[in-house]
Amino acid sequence: MTTAASGPITAAESLLATTVAGLSAFQTWVGAATSTAAAEHVYIDGLPRRDEWSDTQELEHQVALRPFALVWTAETNGLTVRRIAAPSGHTASGILTLWLEDNVLEATRHDFEESDRLFKNTVGDIIDDLMAVTTMPITSLTITELTRTSRDDTPTLGDAHMCQLEITWGVAQ
Repeated sequence: MTTAASGPITAAESLLATTVAGLSAFQTWVGAATSTAAAEHVYIDGLPRRDEWSDTQELEHQVALRPFALVWTAETNGLTVRRIAAPSGHTASGILTLWLEDNVLEATRHDFEESDRLFKNTVGDIIDDLMAVTTMPITSLTITELTRTSRDDTPTLGDAHMCQLEITWGVAQ
């Protein structure tokens, strides 16, 4: 069971998740024909566990989840609420984190330049779509991490590309 979003923190997370699922670039990336189908690849605050009692993700499960987007509120400056009209008006803004992750294609596994370029193009297309939306007041977007699984982590995480975006939203005053 998922508790419904209530208040500015979870409402912003839910809005970003819905917005991402509605992007044509995201739908193409995850192979979904509709935003409803694409929403099955967007998670908030954590990935689904294969076994609800397990603290670790199994490699096969992690690989099967990809490609996906994960949304959460940033640890720093995640939410700011400002009064705009005393005594009752206020506006919210903050920073959400969007994590994008995909398996490296077998065809480009050993061609690092091509593999990275394909992933970066996908991320760029998603960024272009995000910055064009009007459903969420996105004021800026910053890539804070863009990487590929290290050789040491590949046996437990699989060979994957990952990207972390910080999305500033709301009306800054």
